Amino acid sequence: VKIEDLNSNSPLSNVKIWLMVKFAWAFVESAMVTLTRRLNRISRDYRYVMEVLTLEKKMLKEKPDFGQGVRVGSALIWQPMPSTLDRSKLSQQPPVSLEQMDETQELSAQDQAPIVRLVLALWFAIISHSDLVCYFMVFLYQIKSATILSLPLPLMVFLWGTLTIPRPTKTFWVTMIAYTEVIVIVKWMFQFEFLPWNKTEVIEKNPFYPPRIIGIESKPNYAMYDLFLLLIVFFHRYMLKSLGLWKTTYEDPVMFKEKEQKFRLDTSDGDTVGLHRVDEEDTLTADAAPPTGRGSTLRRRSSAGNMSDQVVTQGGRDHMRSVADEESGSNLIIVRTDDEEPSDHIPGFLVLASKRYCDSVKFFFDHLLSRAQRVTADVYALMFLCDFFNFMVVIFGFASFGSDLGEGGVSAYLEENKVPIPFLVMLILQFALIVVDRALYLRKYILGKIVFQFLLVIGVHIWMFFILPLVTDKQFNAELPPQMWYMVKCFYLLLSAYQIRSGYPTRILGNVLCKRYNVLNMILFKGFMAVPFLFELRALMDWMWTDTSMTVWDWLKMEDIFANIFQHKCARRMESEYPQPRGEKKKPLVKYLMGGGGLFVIIAVIWFPLVIFALGSTVGQPNLPYDVTVTMDIGNYQPIYKMSAQNQTFNTVDKMSEQLWNKMHNAYMKDKGALTFLSNYDHSDVAIIKMSNSSRMIWGISEPDRNFLIADLKSSKTIIVRLTWHVSRNNPNPKTTGEAIDQHQYIMPAEIDGKPNPQRQNLIRMLTNNSQDTAVIPYIFPKFIKVTNRGKATPVTQLMRHYDPETQDDTAFRNLSLRYNGLNGSTSQSWWTLTEICNDSNYNDYLKKLDDDCSDLVMYTFNDKSFPKTLSFISGEGIIGMYTTMVLIVSNIVRGYFTGIFNTIMYDDMPNVDRVLQ
Repeated sequence: VKIEDLNSNSPLSNVKIWLMVKFAWAFVESAMVTLTRRLNRISRDYRYVMEVLTLEKKMLKEKPDFGQGVRVGSALIWQPMPSTLDRSKLSQQPPVSLEQMDETQELSAQDQAPIVRLVLALWFAIISHSDLVCYFMVFLYQIKSATILSLPLPLMVFLWGTLTIPRPTKTFWVTMIAYTEVIVIVKWMFQFEFLPWNKTEVIEKNPFYPPRIIGIESKPNYAMYDLFLLLIVFFHRYMLKSLGLWKTTYEDPVMFKEKEQKFRLDTSDGDTVGLHRVDEEDTLTADAAPPTGRGSTLRRRSSAGNMSDQVVTQGGRDHMRSVADEESGSNLIIVRTDDEEPSDHIPGFLVLASKRYCDSVKFFFDHLLSRAQRVTADVYALMFLCDFFNFMVVIFGFASFGSDLGEGGVSAYLEENKVPIPFLVMLILQFALIVVDRALYLRKYILGKIVFQFLLVIGVHIWMFFILPLVTDKQFNAELPPQMWYMVKCFYLLLSAYQIRSGYPTRILGNVLCKRYNVLNMILFKGFMAVPFLFELRALMDWMWTDTSMTVWDWLKMEDIFANIFQHKCARRMESEYPQPRGEKKKPLVKYLMGGGGLFVIIAVIWFPLVIFALGSTVGQPNLPYDVTVTMDIGNYQPIYKMSAQNQTFNTVDKMSEQLWNKMHNAYMKDKGALTFLSNYDHSDVAIIKMSNSSRMIWGISEPDRNFLIADLKSSKTIIVRLTWHVSRNNPNPKTTGEAIDQHQYIMPAEIDGKPNPQRQNLIRMLTNNSQDTAVIPYIFPKFIKVTNRGKATPVTQLMRHYDPETQDDTAFRNLSLRYNGLNGSTSQSWWTLTEICNDSNYNDYLKKLDDDCSDLVMYTFNDKSFPKTLSFISGEGIIGMYTTMVLIVSNIVRGYFTGIFNTIMYDDMPNVDRVLQ
């Protein structure tokens, strides 16, 4: 970039800023030019065809006989004169390249600004592949709709359109347009409010609600994506018409449309006799061309190698008679067609009709399996990239693919040393699909790839739109990860269809990262080699599914040699592109960046395992609490309630019986989230905590503090009511604690809707007049608690229904009523009573079935199992430490067998070892 001279009087800071701005603009402009060139490569063929067509139209309109033609056939269809369409008679041939065409234009794209050229290149890239835009719109429409009505559209795309060679036919696009219009009409018909399902309130978490799954649910903008899809498809139809590709490709091989037609005999193929129709327009020109390439052709084989006397076609009977008697030496045959009623030949008509459509399907698959006229392509790297992305989506977004895992999703499971079975199945299935695709790629097995494509398309759509909503109780498009997975999988299926149409390459050139020898490829290849077991898996699969005479060890030697030679080649190329003079002292910046970075990594590897905390275990002995203490405070004053439950006391800690455990399962039978949570425990892991309603201690608040509390209740300050629970368990592992403490608080405002808070007024009356009023504290008492080995006792949200939309975070807590018990106004003989309020839907639907009559304060604790002391050293390191250690150790051991062989090749493959022995 040429930088203009700057004013010498300007400050130095302004000069630097101006240089930075110019450098940034030059960088952006260079990026736009590079991106423009890449986009122009995509649309090069389209732009060339359009330029040639434009020039030919212009030259055709300049001819004096333009517009002259004749009407031929029984339908009297107008056609131009054959001499007008003769390409050889055009006065000027079009330029041979796109660059020459640009030179002939008065204002080419090169005369425009870079941003304009980029926009034009993007536009031409889009319209040159308008079919891909239609496919993308179909995928987006299916994601947003996810109904049975919209499901045939992506199936048509993957099983018909993308597999048609060389491009989707006119019939495909007409079918898609017609079906989309039918969907719009059907949706419109079911939008009226008088329909019964449009009058009832729709439940959100019901993906199989019939109008919703079918696609006729009443909602605003019900046909928005349908109309967008029609708009895009009609735009593609316009592009095909502009290129002359909007035409029907099917031609009936046996069809005589006219009463009498002339055919010419062709006996050049031995025992096969050909009939070439002689068109009427051939007689209209003085210099008639040979009719071999025009009209329809009929071939029929007989046992004697001669043409039969009669040909039966659809809709009638055709008689042949030679005109050799009429025209001496001529090989013309006249076919006369007599119309007959189709009902006279119903069996034959059905056979011919079925054969016509079956032949189309047979031709479709024969064309897919044929190797003729194919330009092979290799898009396996892009397909693998799509599969790898979906693999990561499953790992990090599994909570959207399975049933309700509670807060934290899979990460919470890993913290508790648990692996969900659906999560494991999905990962193994995704990995198996990658392996099968690799096997088909290495074997170049097109038929297997077609079968795999069909099974994958059908399986993906059944799983995503039927099985997934059934498991999660949510619509497919309720969360983002399934939509991302489906869209990327659609891109994979498009690439796979392109691979099938093009065919596999004859020679597969190894690793895609090794096609260039630059720094980026070397870094990516080193990253590929650093992934545990990836190099070994690829080498073994390549040897298994590649035709070779080498043994597996010879193959591994070859792979190892190639891997090291490739890295040496990249290093030599980098040395030649970035030469460094010898004998020159290294700069401190380079030494501290490289040396300091390496030193930091080594120190981190040495000390980092010592700071990994243990995640505990889920396999071991039941460990129920031996003490549970509940305390309630109002503000920062003395607790008003305190009660402890222990074994073998009135306030007990009991193990849940198997009978009650079965009742709990039955109570939550229709709640998949609750059943998923309960499946992680046994009845021996659940403790039932029963405590008295009355506090075990006298409320010994002093008189001044009592007056301060009353004053705070009468003031406009917010009062915090806090409930704390303390769970104590045996601790066999010295690295973890057996104490778990947690609390929950409720903020009691001074006013509600502009009026004094009635609950605070009740507390004031109880403290001043010893009245028998009660104060309700909502969402304060935890009914179900999960106790982990990490010293946490958190409330369980999966076992309580979200019945109050405004307080969804408090659904794990119950309402309590407070009552003050004073004796003749004496503060030394007063205590508080807590009672659980049991008049809500959670109690009627769930808790009542657990034999909970609300006579006492009852809570349930779900406790993680603990390892015995002899095995605590295993569980103390956690699943991440164990898995990481195992992977690193095993990977190093296996890598020692697979790599490093090139250092001993001169000894292992020495043809004569006697000289070394001597």
